[in-house]
Amino acid sequence: MGSVALHDVGERRTHRGGSLIRPLLETSQREPTRSELEDAFLSLIRRHNLPIPRINIHVAGYRVDAVFPDHRLVIELDGWATHKTRQAFARDRRQDADILAATGMPTVRLVYEDTAARHDATARRLAAILGSRT
Repeated sequence: MGSVALHDVGERRTHRGGSLIRPLLETSQREPTRSELEDAFLSLIRRHNLPIPRINIHVAGYRVDAVFPDHRLVIELDGWATHKTRQAFARDRRQDADILAATGMPTVRLVYEDTAARHDATARRLAAILGSRT
């Protein structure tokens, strides 16, 4: 069975093989993470049964940390090590504005503590945002 046919079966909720194939397809579609913060974010997503985002893909010429395509939402994970300068602060805001202008997708920025320590509150907030964008 070809890849397109497998995806078709996986997307059908009424096909008896769909529930078996879906987890495999989700795993095969994930992009690799590039940091412990991204790993922690995906762990939070799975633990709270939130939709699985695409990781480290390009949007409007920028590589972004995560995208929920069905919700048209970009997530950026901001650790202090790479975002502690005025230049990084300004660059991040220009990126957010460029992506919004080009795609209509807003960016939600989560700091390290949101992802690594405040799991429940962050998951509730993210679930509410995703729910408002369906």
